[in-house]
Amino acid sequence: MKAFLQTLFISPCLLFISACSEHNIFEPTAPQTSLSGDSNYVPQQVLISEILADPKSDGVEFIEIYNHSDQIIDLRSLEITTVNSSGKRNRLHQVSKESVYLYPGSYKVLSKDSQILQEHYPSQVPQSFQSMETFPTLTNTQGAVLLFRNEQLVDSLSYHEKMHDAFIKNPKGVSLERVDFNTPTNIPGNFISAAANHGYATPGYQNSQALNQDTQSYGVYLINKKFAPEKEDNLELHIGFEKGGKMANVSVYSSSGISVKKLLSNHRLGTRNLVNWDGTDDQGKPVPSGVYYVYTELYSSIGQRESFKEACLLLR
Repeated sequence: MKAFLQTLFISPCLLFISACSEHNIFEPTAPQTSLSGDSNYVPQQVLISEILADPKSDGVEFIEIYNHSDQIIDLRSLEITTVNSSGKRNRLHQVSKESVYLYPGSYKVLSKDSQILQEHYPSQVPQSFQSMETFPTLTNTQGAVLLFRNEQLVDSLSYHEKMHDAFIKNPKGVSLERVDFNTPTNIPGNFISAAANHGYATPGYQNSQALNQDTQSYGVYLINKKFAPEKEDNLELHIGFEKGGKMANVSVYSSSGISVKKLLSNHRLGTRNLVNWDGTDDQGKPVPSGVYYVYTELYSSIGQRESFKEACLLLR
């Protein structure tokens, strides 16, 4: 089993060339991905973007795909399957029997029941959900997903529960999100745990851990340092990074150093985060006008730790 996963992770295409010969299917023609992450990597038009292999007890598994091209892709041309623990490829499942289009820069969430999925993860893009007539079974702890287009392998993801952040003790209901579409799928760190403020999954829209190339959004700062809650004006704290994977504690203290409100506690962050304070304490009671301090502590599973402090003025 261990040898199989190592082979799949290091060189997916080599494994599937062998599997194709054994099962008499077309040999994949997609460029072989490299773990070096060099500039020779050319992404395919459609890629695996997110996967939920271990859903909530009453939820469903899903695979999200993304159109990384300027062409319209018909879902009828796509098929997905999995590889079992012995290295044998399971049967192909056609994504759609009818023409359904995946437009450039858009996502489609594949599952056996879109209605259940939307109930668990409400989305502003309902048309991005696609129920399949048959859907492959995803093993919870480890496995591989293969994406075919016109019977040719275009992307593959080897996943393992240890790809989740060490601070996530129970990955049930937590998806693995792709960080960068221009990096080979199986590069270590290109799929990480989704952020908490998105419900630990982002089916149908941009991943919470997507690479953030807006350098002006990097950092921890208050968007407004004066706010009036009675005028529906909340305090907004921005936390942004190029890459995600950090955890956060955010608390509000009075000018005399008394703890007023805990806004975040051991919270899994994404690359773009907005934290609000409505001017109430931990019991939900309004606090009086005055100067307050927002303390932010960031940390990661590899031992990185940073802290920030900013003052704000609450007006009643």
